Amino acid sequence: MTPYGYKIENNQIVKASEDAARLYAFFKFYAEGRSVTEAREAASLPVGTTTAKQILRRSLYTGTEGYPAIIPAELWSEVQNELARRTHAPTRKKEPPIPVCTTFRLGAFPIHTAPGDMTAAIEQLYTSIVADRAGHMTMTREEKRQVQTYLASQSSISRRRVS
Repeated sequence: MTPYGYKIENNQIVKASEDAARLYAFFKFYAEGRSVTEAREAASLPVGTTTAKQILRRSLYTGTEGYPAIIPAELWSEVQNELARRTHAPTRKKEPPIPVCTTFRLGAFPIHTAPGDMTAAIEQLYTSIVADRAGHMTMTREEKRQVQTYLASQSSISRRRVS
């Protein structure tokens, strides 16, 4: 498929005169300060705004890549400068990250529940989590080892009962 503004005649890429005139007008209107949408509409360019903006960036309209020139190099450079001038970084405000707790400090240990009652054990573990002075949830290595040992023993009791 050939880019907008061109057609193939006798196995040669040539300008499609009406489309080429629309493209030239579109580039000219944009260089004069109109928005992409305004320039596209004024030039009767039959493409969407996103495609029109992509057309403004394509250097092949200056006669490169084996295509005949539709847009003079000076006009194309003017449009590129205008695109760069109008392009700005997004102004969207970034939300501060939500703090995520990854470690815990247990207030009460060991956990006292019926053997094999994992739901009660987890509930008791959850309710015994406390924050340190800075508001961070922490757990010592020893407490972590105790929790892992306890949960592993509860898990093996549950498996024995199922068997």
